[in-house]
Amino acid sequence: MSLISGSIASFHALDDHIHSPQRAMPSNSGPITIYKASGAWQFGSAYPVIVSGEILKPFDVHWVEITDVSENGDYCMELWAGAVSSATVVFSRSNPFTASHSKPCQTIIQRAKYGMDVRLAGSPTNSGSNVGIKFLFHEYE
Repeated sequence: MSLISGSIASFHALDDHIHSPQRAMPSNSGPITIYKASGAWQFGSAYPVIVSGEILKPFDVHWVEITDVSENGDYCMELWAGAVSSATVVFSRSNPFTASHSKPCQTIIQRAKYGMDVRLAGSPTNSGSNVGIKFLFHEYE
């Protein structure tokens, strides 16, 4: 019996790597609300979504769950691991808006205990424009 077939209940193999079932961050709470800066296409402050030390194994982000986009417009979200931009996610809101949707977002594998921040920019000029987000990720053995 191979490692993969013997562990299929708790692991999923894809290409040449094995990772855990999908997890969400933040876990056991609602999404984190992030705000863009005033002015169109100005990135706002960095918001920690994965706090350093929170994930104890190497991990990568595969999806971002986006909720409660406050204003119609086009948006760009950057994920940061330390001083390195790790991924970019773009999305839009127009009426009617679906309350929640997932966007693909593939980062490289991050070190164990490493944190990730996110910043938001968009076409609305209102500094109060905001969205709720969660990261969906996998851990590696």
